Amino acid sequence: MIIIADDEKLSRITLISMLEELNYNKYDIHEASNGEELVEMVKELAPRIVFVDIQMPKLNGLESIKQAKAYAPNTKWIILSGYSEFSYAQEAVHLGVSDYLLKPVSLIELENVLKNTIGQYEDNLHVLNMNYTNLITKLFNRDSDKIKMELFNRYISSYFIGYVVLVNGNRSNFNKVFYKHMDLAVNEIIGMNNNMAIINLHNSRIAMICKYSKIEEKHQIEELLEEKINIIAKEIMDEASDVSFSVIDLTPDSSLEELKEQVNSVVKYGHLSVITNMFGIININYFNKLANNDALNKLGKYLGELADCYNRSMYLDYNNIVDELEKLLASNDIDRKIIYNGMGYLTKVMDFDEELFEKYHKVSANNNTGIIKELREIGEKILTKKSSKSEKRGTIDQIKHYIKQNYMLDIGVKEIANYFNITPNYLCSLFHEKTGTTLLKYLTKTRMSKAKETLSLDNSIKIQVVAEQVGYYSTSHFNKVFKKHYGYSPAAYRDMKAEKK
Repeated sequence: MIIIADDEKLSRITLISMLEELNYNKYDIHEASNGEELVEMVKELAPRIVFVDIQMPKLNGLESIKQAKAYAPNTKWIILSGYSEFSYAQEAVHLGVSDYLLKPVSLIELENVLKNTIGQYEDNLHVLNMNYTNLITKLFNRDSDKIKMELFNRYISSYFIGYVVLVNGNRSNFNKVFYKHMDLAVNEIIGMNNNMAIINLHNSRIAMICKYSKIEEKHQIEELLEEKINIIAKEIMDEASDVSFSVIDLTPDSSLEELKEQVNSVVKYGHLSVITNMFGIININYFNKLANNDALNKLGKYLGELADCYNRSMYLDYNNIVDELEKLLASNDIDRKIIYNGMGYLTKVMDFDEELFEKYHKVSANNNTGIIKELREIGEKILTKKSSKSEKRGTIDQIKHYIKQNYMLDIGVKEIANYFNITPNYLCSLFHEKTGTTLLKYLTKTRMSKAKETLSLDNSIKIQVVAEQVGYYSTSHFNKVFKKHYGYSPAAYRDMKAEKK
């Protein structure tokens, strides 16, 4: 959104015509004819860019900027004036104005200024979202009153909505599809002057926490995320036969503390995802109802363990779980749809066809003997797999993708090896063989590259914040690694970039 504030109508019309010629009419363009009108308009619309004439009635341009910045801190300001006095330029710089154009404005000047200003605006939004994500990540992974207070002070007038994604099966295949679409959603949300944090939790769980400032934006954000989730579900169903997921919709307009409690609860009962509606969005109230049912908790755990034992060729453990499952189904009247969901999960993460669905339909609601018999027959396939080597888990590309998505967390060789279900020694050997470098060097290079990028975008950011954003919780250690990698300290690099700007 763009606002043009000028008391001369002809000047506004001329500038609008030039913006249209430069194809900037894709933005909503609004007009203000005096300073007071501009302040009210900024308060309501929070635009990306405002063109401000210095000489306006009621409030001049510079006074308008002073007042309006409190309502829209991310807005970029471009001064329009027929005056080139140094005093105006000085005060404009003091106010943080992006640029200063003398009338009459040429088309080339306008194009160059807009490219630069929009670039600044988008870079600033990404830095702000990175800072927001870092704070939310720390809140969900630590219990710190200092972090809670900082979040409260920063976002006291904001609203929050959250989701937890429960992934079952091949996480690497899921990540490729999920981040392709959710990165686009993040860009759209921060383009609306809001924020979205995507946080990797334990046990293949993901939290998405959105912050918005205007209550009327809630529905727009929910529709956007629901659309992306549906697209992801379709692609996963079409392309990835070995993964399923469910999305838990948390209570809207909760505080961050309440969202954290809900996320922790969903993660604790994440095994229930195997008996919920796959690829769908599930209300937190329904999920809590499942969590409070002891039989359903056992069913979810048994089915998850059953798939794990099958895929890891653990024949005896697999049969023991089938025995427990048989007792559970015999002693509890579990809803047919819930069991059906569980069988659907097994067909996704275990390598057998969907004939089990057809066989299950022939079994009466009160007799699960057919399911148990079928599961025992499927278990016999484990014996034929025993003699062959376990399939390699995680290609080099998948390992690199995992590091790209998780470099900000406290991960190392052990954590990465556990994720891909291989030994640390084998992981290091495989990575070095295929890439010519060690896994730790690659992880460090990724972190240093991200740190340098962050320092380039924001020359006022604290070194401690940058360190934590790339997975270092000791600032002194981060300083040593950065200097060893680049030959100069993070502070020196930040100051060097600031001088160039």
